[in-house]
Amino acid sequence: MKRNAFLLFFTMACVQLTAARSRLDSLRHMLEQAPVQEKVYIHMDNTCYFKGDTVWYKAYVVRADNNQYTDMSRLMYVELVSPDGLVVERQQLIVSEKGYSSGDFALKDSLYSGFYELRAYTRWMLNFCVTEHPYGRKDREQFYNRQMAADFFRQYGTIYSRVFPVYERPDSAGDYSQKYIVSRPKQRLDKVLKPDLNVRFYPEGGSLIAGSRCRISFEATTEEGEAVSDLQLQIGQRTAPCPRSVAPTRERSIRSVCQRQRREE
Repeated sequence: MKRNAFLLFFTMACVQLTAARSRLDSLRHMLEQAPVQEKVYIHMDNTCYFKGDTVWYKAYVVRADNNQYTDMSRLMYVELVSPDGLVVERQQLIVSEKGYSSGDFALKDSLYSGFYELRAYTRWMLNFCVTEHPYGRKDREQFYNRQMAADFFRQYGTIYSRVFPVYERPDSAGDYSQKYIVSRPKQRLDKVLKPDLNVRFYPEGGSLIAGSRCRISFEATTEEGEAVSDLQLQIGQRTAPCPRSVAPTRERSIRSVCQRQRREE
């Protein structure tokens, strides 16, 4: 009885090991057939900077499967991104045969202090780990077109990213003991107020003739473009209610009134 139980247990263990090995071989085959990704590493000359400094860096591009210098991409993009998420400067670097390149960013005095981001990637890296973040209509209206909005809310998980602080220029030259950041002032656009009532007059024939009975059409709408029906119409020194003898048109709600134009008016 014990011998049969041992044989059954041994057989089940062998079957499970064979199945696990088969799954591992299948996974290994899938990884070998998958496209090879690239990775970027950047060395910077400092951990923090002041306005007016220069950011010196050296970038390496390697293959993700063996961490050897890449033989795929020969062009690399390095971006300096402001605290607001805007690209201050983008550089295109040629990757050498040994898989590295170098460059620099000048932090001009016109820049605001804050935490800046250094991003680096190749075109091949943009094909992997892409995330589309949802956004609404108000967010889209902040951009020039729909493509710019979609690019802003698209995130790539494979690009290199490093955040570093940029402080204000020291008050005295050479004194770097005090470090402080002054945030960029927020700009708010003033809302343009629209008039509550828009009235347009259309004299018959294009002009009024003194001493003659003229027909005048007029259109009264709100700021949203809706027709206004309850009005007081003032002609010269007299005030009369809005005429209702002529029904408004369907599209523009235009009414008309007949009035004799005096010479002194």
